[in-house]
Amino acid sequence: MFRRFVNAVYWTGAGVACTALVLVSAVIPWAVYTRYILNSASSWPEPMAVLLTVGITFIGSANCYRQRIHMNMTVGTDLLPPSLRRCLALLERIADGA
Repeated sequence: MFRRFVNAVYWTGAGVACTALVLVSAVIPWAVYTRYILNSASSWPEPMAVLLTVGITFIGSANCYRQRIHMNMTVGTDLLPPSLRRCLALLERIADGA
């Protein structure tokens, strides 16, 4: 029963985060449209986009933590030759204290 509850919370959070992402994708173009096409900027899109982004971040990070995944950036290291990747991996282990 507890696992069902946790799964329901997880999927609810995922749905809320996805909905917030879609809303941000609609709010920002509206802000651009009102500012540059209508020459009358709306006051609500920027604060709403910030609040939605905060919600996406918090709920998304909680869901990622539950799945034991986390976001990382490997673009720079993926472009390096294998020997430099190994050196950076060694430096990373030393910095982590492992």
